[in-house]
Amino acid sequence: MRRILTVVFGLLLIVVLAVAGLFFAVPDGFIEGRVESMAGEALGRELAIDGDFTVRRWPPIAVAAENIRLANADWGEDGDMLRIRRLELELDGWALLSGRVVLKRFLLEAPDLLLERDAEGRANWEFEGMAAAAADEPAAARDGDEERGAPGFVELREIRVTEGRVRYRDGSTGETRTAEDITLAVLEERAARSLSVEGSLDLDGAPLRLTAEIVDPRALAAGGRGEMKARFELPEGAVAFAGRIDGTTPELAGTLDLAFTDLRGALARFGIAPELTEEVLGELVLTGTLNASPRALALQELELALDDITARGRIGVLGLDARPRVVAELAFGALALDPYLPPAGEASEPEEEKTAGTGADGWPDDPLELPLPLPFDAELDLRFESLAARGIALDGGRLRATMEGDSAALEVVELAAYGGRIALEAQLTAGTPHRIALEGRTDGLQMLPLLTAVAGFDRLEGRGDAEFAITASGGSVKELVGALDGQGRIVMRDGAIVGVNIAAMVRQVMTLGQEGGGEPPVTDFAELGGSFTITEGIVENRDLLLKAPLLRLDGEGTVDLPARRLDYRIRPALAATLEGQAASREPVFKAGVPIVLTGPWEAIEWRFDIGGTLTEAITDPAGIGELVGDLRADPEILGKLGRDFGGAVEGVTGFVGGVLGEGGGGEAETAPPAAGDVAPDTPLAPARKLFEGILGR
Repeated sequence: MRRILTVVFGLLLIVVLAVAGLFFAVPDGFIEGRVESMAGEALGRELAIDGDFTVRRWPPIAVAAENIRLANADWGEDGDMLRIRRLELELDGWALLSGRVVLKRFLLEAPDLLLERDAEGRANWEFEGMAAAAADEPAAARDGDEERGAPGFVELREIRVTEGRVRYRDGSTGETRTAEDITLAVLEERAARSLSVEGSLDLDGAPLRLTAEIVDPRALAAGGRGEMKARFELPEGAVAFAGRIDGTTPELAGTLDLAFTDLRGALARFGIAPELTEEVLGELVLTGTLNASPRALALQELELALDDITARGRIGVLGLDARPRVVAELAFGALALDPYLPPAGEASEPEEEKTAGTGADGWPDDPLELPLPLPFDAELDLRFESLAARGIALDGGRLRATMEGDSAALEVVELAAYGGRIALEAQLTAGTPHRIALEGRTDGLQMLPLLTAVAGFDRLEGRGDAEFAITASGGSVKELVGALDGQGRIVMRDGAIVGVNIAAMVRQVMTLGQEGGGEPPVTDFAELGGSFTITEGIVENRDLLLKAPLLRLDGEGTVDLPARRLDYRIRPALAATLEGQAASREPVFKAGVPIVLTGPWEAIEWRFDIGGTLTEAITDPAGIGELVGDLRADPEILGKLGRDFGGAVEGVTGFVGGVLGEGGGGEAETAPPAAGDVAPDTPLAPARKLFEGILGR
């Protein structure tokens, strides 16, 4: 509609200028020729009036023309961009002499407008004549126009458009749209001191209707205030506004109401087709107090309901005349976001495409494109009662987000999740290279559901506390991983490692299968944790500690993130006996066989260090039975076990059994439980390989 008004009122201006200077003393035919000539020069296109052209000089000043044609761009498919069956124009002559423009009547009968864009992106509504005139205009003249301000308000008495049609073609996309049966009536009710607007059209076969009323339009034209009511209707819903207009600012203030039963269908009317599931973008209800001006827009006392999402608060856009800045404070109810995210299967790329941009170490090395800077800045304060997305479930929380130029920051002010709390600050700066800074703290998180959700790993239980500060810079994921630096600490309490019994494994090796083989594949612990540092992507830990009722474990090593490799050494200590222990007495622990974990994440190997000699590697705790069988046949290993745990080789199993306490026995393998069904596209899916490599598959 805006394009229609631009073309139509451009022609109107040409006609008014021509008539104002020529109608007093020259014949109608001469005026007709001058109108065609002036329009052609101004637009760079031919304007032809093929029908009657008449001028009434006084009173009132009136012009009528039939069969008007405006030529299309020379590359256009049709010869004409605009056709008008009949145009009528009446101006108040006395008002014109006093410097006021009073449009008493303006009629467009059967206007037919073609808007066309070719495959190269050229648009037929971009007129060469206007562009050339703007380029040739001196800067001083343009500055003078700005200082003088815009022309005075045009007083409207009657405007009518009947039997209109607008067609749109896009040669680059093949899109075509048609609006037919366009009608518009703008009438001044002088007795009621109001201006009414009624318009309708069929957009691709769907009826759209606009109604509006402005009270005291003359006061508005003089820079005062006027009351306005407006309503826009389409088959799927309606938008309504009621409030006032300030002609000085100008400013709009009032109540905005939106109500749609099918938001998806309404968006499709205007060529917007979000790639979301059919179950969303249904019902929308929005109310609020709207304030709008050329420089800012604000929606206060906002209440929104979209599908199952509800929100209250306010949102505003500042700096519309420069760089926009979005400011919002919104409180949401429960947010279930999965229906609004791309389907998981479609999000994954084909394997050949994944490997095309991935280095030999597995990290993507394609240049990382960030959506910064955005076309606007933002300052958001968001609350929610709960949030669920991609298997991650969060309880109530509050987030602050700011985006300014190349930088974006996120602060998790408060967040309840997985039985604990999270506080986080993240800073992202796009550039060459990109920079990331992350600092946070967690308290009392339940690790089993958390790791299952974010990494697809379901073999570690307990409540975890953590604090960390991490930075990175780089132009790709590979570079960012290789530039990670930081430090932190993680401690878990009252938990279990599911799928492996470390004490049982160590006892099996020390007793050559006489003990430890039949115990449940779980390592319960009272505390597990340690601190870490990260230097250029290499995570180093020197103080790992696990405390369990019958087991102590300390360890140290590195996780090479760029190379996806683990090198770690664990030193276990086992309770000597359970007999005679009081509930409050700490058991006596004896050193066990150290465990060495090495290798790439995809194939981490376990080895036991027996007197400085490493055993054969196993990649799964279930293979401990086979390893024990090999150890029994190795005289060197038997000798070292005897020296380390009690003398003669022949007495190894008996001595160790006495130290560790009788029980268990047998050579049953410790098979890990079957992994649960977890989504392969969890946010930290690469970490799953590391976890499973450490604990076995």
